[in-house]
Amino acid sequence: MSYIGNTLPANFQSLPAVQRFNGDGSDTTFTLAAQIANDQSILVSVDGVTQDSNAYSVSGTTLTFTSAPSAGTGNIFVNTISPVGSTLVPPDGSVTTAKLVDGSVSTAKLVDGSVSTAKLVDGSVSTAKLVDASVTGAKIGSNPFMFYGRQGSNQTIPRVTTTTITGMTTNEIDPSSAFDGTTFTVPSGGAGVYLVQAHLTINFNDGNDGETAQLYLFANGEKCTSRFQNASTRDTVYVALSCSTIVTLAVGNTIYMSTYCADNNGGTQISYSPGTSLGAYRIST
Repeated sequence: MSYIGNTLPANFQSLPAVQRFNGDGSDTTFTLAAQIANDQSILVSVDGVTQDSNAYSVSGTTLTFTSAPSAGTGNIFVNTISPVGSTLVPPDGSVTTAKLVDGSVSTAKLVDGSVSTAKLVDGSVSTAKLVDASVTGAKIGSNPFMFYGRQGSNQTIPRVTTTTITGMTTNEIDPSSAFDGTTFTVPSGGAGVYLVQAHLTINFNDGNDGETAQLYLFANGEKCTSRFQNASTRDTVYVALSCSTIVTLAVGNTIYMSTYCADNNGGTQISYSPGTSLGAYRIST
């Protein structure tokens, strides 16, 4: 059945004992032992006469009379009817996710830097959760599985012989220390799909009798791409060849390049170092 009176508090509270104050005929303010909700939450009497609530006001723990009570010992009597409810602080770890309303924890409630990677479930951050342009190069970090090197000096290429290109150590980029200027060996953790590019320039010196040049790009010992040029009817001195491929490599696999050249008059040919280079970049795991 229904009842008459104040709503019962959610937790038991200890009401302050009756408080008595000494009036001095001049002071109008007195400090109570607990915060009070409003003027009607206490009963006040002076010299045994119950005071109308218009004769005083209460704010927090301060009781203020409209005029100073008369002098006397314990002649001011305050009885608390309904104090302000105390604040309860739950013990650490007592508030579980089941106690939180869906959507109740907003970003405004999170301290900056409080959500670390340890707090994120694996795979929980999808591309839909990323703000446009929020992932910068600084957030991605460097790719250690890459290399580049340009030939430091010209290399003599024997006639009609497949020759490995060496000495590509100028402007070298090799964060994993896996490229020796000739061969890149996939290091531990570096397996994946690589974009590989090779550039070779051959100088035939005279170039008046017909020349042939071929570039081979090898991945793990297998020829994955090549470029051929036959200039037997033209006055050719320089031949610039380039090729690229995308290849899947395992740890320990290698990348290198070689060439096969022929000069119809039996002359010599050299690789032209400024136009000769080899490089690769892992594009996925």
